[in-house]
Parts: sequence; C-alpha cells; structure tokens
Amino acid sequence: MRRDLQRLDDILECAGLVADEVRAGHDHFLASRGTRAAVERFIEIMGEAASRMSSELREAHPEIPWAEIVAMRNRLSTPTSTWIPTS
Repeated sequence: MRRDLQRLDDILECAGLVADEVRAGHDHFLASRGTRAAVERFIEIMGEAASRMSSELREAHPEIPWAEIVAMRNRLSTPTSTWIPTS
C-alpha cells in the first residue's frame, strides 16, 4: 500500500507539472520542443507509476483508465515514437 501511495504521489506531481507546462497555451506547446519533451517525460513517469500499481488498487478504482495511461507511456517511450500533436 505504501508503494501505491508513493506512486500516486508521483502521478499527481507529474500531472501538476504537465498543467504548469501547458498553461502558456496550445500554440506555445506546439512551438516549444522543450515544453513538449518535458510533457512527454512527465507522461512517461505517470505511465510507469500506473504500470506498477497493485492490482488491488487498480481494481478498487476502475474509473481510472490504467491501461490507457500505461499504453501512452509505452507509445512515448518507444525510440521510434513520432508523437507530435498537430492541432
């Protein structure tokens, strides 16, 4: 349970950091390679934390799209990933 709480803290911290990074707006996000890289890294961290959650916690919170969070992490961490938002 303690590890789940630590991982939830990591997810919440990264979600806040993503919010901070995108606060400048969509155009800034698209124009700033550094901002996009930071957001991608925070999403990877959230996905890694989600992938390590206990099955008990995931089952207790089916409203959270655990599989989708992990899938996005996997997509972003693939060396050939070309995720670039277009709009």
